[in-house]
Amino acid sequence: MNKQEFLTALLILGFPLWFPLLIAGAAVVFSFYVVLWSLIAALWAVEIAFAVSALGCLATAVIQLFRGELLTAGAMLGAALVCGGLAVLLFDGCKAATVGMARLTKKIAVKIKSWFMGKGRENA
Repeated sequence: MNKQEFLTALLILGFPLWFPLLIAGAAVVFSFYVVLWSLIAALWAVEIAFAVSALGCLATAVIQLFRGELLTAGAMLGAALVCGGLAVLLFDGCKAATVGMARLTKKIAVKIKSWFMGKGRENA
């Protein structure tokens, strides 16, 4: 029995052990990616919420102004300015975080691929 046949037999006989471990490892890596991108999705959700809140507060301020409630209209206008300002400030942060996360996940994927493929090594 040569080395190649021995390794093939070892892979076949060890399948009940290494296959579930491989699936579990893949699930951990996948869940890591999901968590990372969920953080980015949550950040963009906050950005959208600020922008929509600014528009809603502005519309409410206009409605309250026509109803003659100046104090409420002023408060809503202030809230619209705060939410709009936060939306403008957060937009660049969201873009930078998304680009950074894309680079990070690419580096992680390349590293995982190099573990399986081997850098500069022939697979024969």
